Amino acid sequence: MQASAQASRAPKPRAKAAAPAYVSYLTHEGDTLYEIAGRYMRDPSDWAVLSRLNHVPAPRRMPAGIALLLPADKLKQEQESARVIATSGPAEHAFGKNPYVPLAEGTKLGEGDRVRTGDNGFVTLELPDGSHVTVGQNGLLDIGTLRRTTLTGAGDRLLELRNGEVESQVTHATKKDDRFQIRSPS
Repeated sequence: MQASAQASRAPKPRAKAAAPAYVSYLTHEGDTLYEIAGRYMRDPSDWAVLSRLNHVPAPRRMPAGIALLLPADKLKQEQESARVIATSGPAEHAFGKNPYVPLAEGTKLGEGDRVRTGDNGFVTLELPDGSHVTVGQNGLLDIGTLRRTTLTGAGDRLLELRNGEVESQVTHATKKDDRFQIRSPS
């Protein structure tokens, strides 16, 4: 798969609002809404959301086998990192407003990192799922999102190509909510 930052000004189609998505969780003996929220939700106080959504009072302990719905957009996500597995020519990275520094094989990059290559330069990144992304010469790539959802294991990977071209070899999705996107100006 190859993406290019050559811009075309075609109008973008309007996206429809998506219906709320839920993930099912089957309770284990002794689970509480407080513990479930603490383990799987971004905000532990979302036990109250779970209580309302599932029409379950906040008991101290629940029996095993109760199917609960958890709002997918409130699930806890863990940040992951990409690893530089190959580089040649001018290749560097920066985080935030920090200055660019040369890249070396083995360097770990995460959300907020920018990768820049010069004439005859390239960088190949390996993502946690085994996917590879190669930034060609005179490229600029921002790592937007690189996360895994704690409960489901679904990966969320969003890369922003600002300039140049990238080639990608993406592993097949193993979870229905896995997402891999490379956005470009075109």
